[in-house]
Amino acid sequence: MGLTPSLCRLLILQHKRVHFSGRVVTLGNQDVWATYEQLKGFFKSLNCPYQVPKNIIHHTSEFLKDRKEKIAKSFVHASTFFEMMGLTDYLDIDKFEQDKPVFLHDMNALIPSELRNRFSLLVDAGTMEHIFDIKQVVCNIVQMIQQYGWVIHI
Repeated sequence: MGLTPSLCRLLILQHKRVHFSGRVVTLGNQDVWATYEQLKGFFKSLNCPYQVPKNIIHHTSEFLKDRKEKIAKSFVHASTFFEMMGLTDYLDIDKFEQDKPVFLHDMNALIPSELRNRFSLLVDAGTMEHIFDIKQVVCNIVQMIQQYGWVIHI
């Protein structure tokens, strides 16, 4: 899974409009299908200020590592992208260890209490469609998001 350039631009536009802040969580380990330089260009072209990340963390996807295109090796991880928006408290949730999530959890099961009411932004970029128990994942999302937080399904 990942955030394509057009989705990155969409998220930047929404950030420009509402000024995301606080903690962010993504369902699934999300890679960004753009380089850091490309992301800077997106922010500039959309006239949206951005932060310089402390570290540029590159993608962790095994799929992207096998790509022959040289540019794919320079794609960044979602944590870098969200840090450019000023969101430095990033967490991703995934069921599979090989996806290298920050938090290992099957969203078919009840979310642990330490993740409840914790996030101001939740991004689902194509993970929910792979979860069998839709009712449970929606309940988990509602429990994880803070009051007046944002849930973005892509």
